[in-house]
Amino acid sequence: QVGASLRGKGIAAVYCSPARRARQTAEAIAKALGLEAPIVDEAFRTPDKGSDPAASSGPARMRNWKTGKDPQPAGGESLHDGFARASAKIGALEKQYAGKAVAVVTHGEIAASLLADAAGEDVVKGYFDHFPNEGSVHELGVSGTGR
Repeated sequence: QVGASLRGKGIAAVYCSPARRARQTAEAIAKALGLEAPIVDEAFRTPDKGSDPAASSGPARMRNWKTGKDPQPAGGESLHDGFARASAKIGALEKQYAGKAVAVVTHGEIAASLLADAAGEDVVKGYFDHFPNEGSVHELGVSGTGR
């Protein structure tokens, strides 16, 4: 359904996280759009959890994010780290596909951080305003003055 809804929007490529579920979704979108297989890119993976399961669990991270904290778990990534990685790739795609649209299949944390930033909010403070819970589709426009 997502692929069908994107027809006629000038999608030039589909990118995705290496996670199996993201790849499956991206493959269905690319097929519906008549595009080649999606491009798997580590930039769109979920933030690394690190070596401390207690500090990097979803509930622990959300407790921190609700208080505006964004600690980096030992050997892992903070939300800001994941955002920086994905945002840098979005910036590269903006140049590579200038004037065209690209579909990206990623995870809730990455999507929420990109959407919060596009709304002019801090990625942690805006996280809960933009977290999609279940799968969702968002359009993020790019212009010379920002996203």
